[in-house]
Amino acid sequence: MDFDHNPLIKKIINDLIERYSDNIISIYGIGSYFDEDLPSDWIKNDLDLVAIVKDLSKIPKEDWTDIPFEKYYINGNEVWVGFNTLEGFRNKEKFKSFSNYEWSVIDFIVHENSSLLFGLDIRDQLPDINSLVFNLDNLLARSLYHIENSLKPQIQNSKVSKSQRAFTKAVFKFGFYLCRVFDKDFYLTSIHKIAVKVEA
Repeated sequence: MDFDHNPLIKKIINDLIERYSDNIISIYGIGSYFDEDLPSDWIKNDLDLVAIVKDLSKIPKEDWTDIPFEKYYINGNEVWVGFNTLEGFRNKEKFKSFSNYEWSVIDFIVHENSSLLFGLDIRDQLPDINSLVFNLDNLLARSLYHIENSLKPQIQNSKVSKSQRAFTKAVFKFGFYLCRVFDKDFYLTSIHKIAVKVEA
């Protein structure tokens, strides 16, 4: 899909470029919003982006975390932007994210998992996909975290959509966990591809 003519994507990218200009190497779109395999009636109002930058120290962070990210809303769409360096994707010890390292790396290595929205394509500079050792316990723990989160009273009492979103994330991550348990060569993070694999 050509996201160059998507007004919402253009607005987000232009804003990032305006604020971080020379620090940005590339920007990728990941997740369901950029998943072309999903049905046309699939609700896509969450936008997940990753900006590869030269220097994380120039990215503002929330006081409660060392993970550089931004979260905001545009026209009813929730936008989440994670920031990392190329070195962070090459070296697990320097990786700064709330996400699982191996999952994040294959989001870029496998072209079907992400869309380059701006800048240099860094995929050929990442670790060899066969060298990645997935921490399955970590993947399972992340799915259980989202299940627990979906059941919290403060989430259930606020908006049903928040609880549903957390539960959907749990099922999605658990589905990927199952795929990896039974197939060490499964590297797709698409909801649709994971569903097809689980059904098979």
